[in-house]
Amino acid sequence: MDLLNYVISVALIAMVIQFGELWMGVGATLILIIASKDVKVSFLLLISLGAMYFVNGIGMKEYWMVAVLALVALGYLLGVGGEEKSADPYAGLLGGMDAGGMGM
Repeated sequence: MDLLNYVISVALIAMVIQFGELWMGVGATLILIIASKDVKVSFLLLISLGAMYFVNGIGMKEYWMVAVLALVALGYLLGVGGEEKSADPYAGLLGGMDAGGMGM
């Protein structure tokens, strides 16, 4: 999961909890955890869910955007969505054997 998908996920969780649909927040978080392939992102999504429940529970609903920005900054600092380096980024363009080309 890259950083943009993480931002959208956190905003979705915040919006659902802001509307008062707490069970949908848990469901969305579980679906996003299953869809993400990184343990770090799964952990951050659980932290995001807990933080949004906390902000909503103590009556600070007007500060949910600050919480979302703080969670995005935390995700950025922890390196969510780092670039995955491939061995040869142009292999598909040059027609390598693994890309279905003729293998010059």
